[in-house]
Amino acid sequence: MRSTNETGCKTEHCDDTSALSTPVTWGPTAGGRLCAFYQPILDSRTLQIVSAEALVRLVGPDGRIYSPAQFLPEDNDEALRQVTQFMLETAPRAIGRLDAEGFVLGVSINVVPRLLAEPICRQHFREILDGCPLPLTRLTLELLESSDFLNRDGAVRILHDMTKTGVRLALDDLGTGYSSLARLRDLPIREMKLDFSFVRELPRKPADLHFLIVLKELAERLHCDFVAEGVETLEILDAMLVLRVPFLQGFAIAQPMSFSKLREFLHVHDKGFDAPRPGTLGVYACVLCHDRHLRRIIEQQPMIIANSRVFDVRTCPVDRQIRVAGLSGSPLDHLHRRYHVLLAQCAERHALRGRYDGQELDSVQTNMEEWLASKMLDKIMVSTVNASHRNF
Repeated sequence: MRSTNETGCKTEHCDDTSALSTPVTWGPTAGGRLCAFYQPILDSRTLQIVSAEALVRLVGPDGRIYSPAQFLPEDNDEALRQVTQFMLETAPRAIGRLDAEGFVLGVSINVVPRLLAEPICRQHFREILDGCPLPLTRLTLELLESSDFLNRDGAVRILHDMTKTGVRLALDDLGTGYSSLARLRDLPIREMKLDFSFVRELPRKPADLHFLIVLKELAERLHCDFVAEGVETLEILDAMLVLRVPFLQGFAIAQPMSFSKLREFLHVHDKGFDAPRPGTLGVYACVLCHDRHLRRIIEQQPMIIANSRVFDVRTCPVDRQIRVAGLSGSPLDHLHRRYHVLLAQCAERHALRGRYDGQELDSVQTNMEEWLASKMLDKIMVSTVNASHRNF
């Protein structure tokens, strides 16, 4: 929902004065004007920018840019209405202008769900959408997952009515609330966005990749697009690519920017992005994915693969990740080779006895994860010490 920089964006600059709103009567300074910034979203399969999230900013009379956390009171519904109206009118029109330059993008806009419970407000938004210059199939409204509105009895009907216009709905900040997860099956959600605070902490909490994989599979089963926000470093970007998370958003790709900067950015990256060099977190992600895949095969088709090359460590994608990441000969390398020996034994026993016993395999898998986690923790500690020395 929000950009990962919530503390005020001193480096941001609004250079499109024609896209400013009329002065608002609320906020930290009198006479501030709303403007839209855009954060690109990357398709991990093509490494191309396919969409952008429109993020509201307030430009003070002195030119300073304020983030929503600084100027937008969450309990001021009138302010929220004004912001939503401005963004619905501004962002689709701006993104639509890029079509002529060969950049056909989608755009997502944040909407506070409780506003949709108000018939007058809902009708006003519908009127704005009716006049939208962008095909509504390219417009996504992001709804905050933790909102109580999603658990109200009338929410399903209201949201289904909204989608009749063609607009897409996304569940935003996934992982910050849980009450609505049980209702996902009934809601007309076409996109799920994993909260940025969860993703950016992965180098410190790599075991959370297990949770991310489960949410990604949930999105696939619900036929929803899955977006990971908070991809702030190349290491996280590498891990997301390994996990094949479809859509990625964060500072490792691009910071929020004005429309003119977005246009420049798209022209610079019109050939796409280069994949980052494999890192420790990416190896961790690969270990998890491959283990999950192979165990599923053993349980479902043990006879088919009893003599398969799938157990040959030399053909394993994890082995390649280990070598490219410079970890050949490390304890991880030795553990991984032991893992493949045990994996073949598990498959053979399961094929002969019809029983899967993977306790020893579980132990080696846990040891691999613990070694990788300690490696990442050491890296973070070294980085922290170096930073403190620079500041001394």
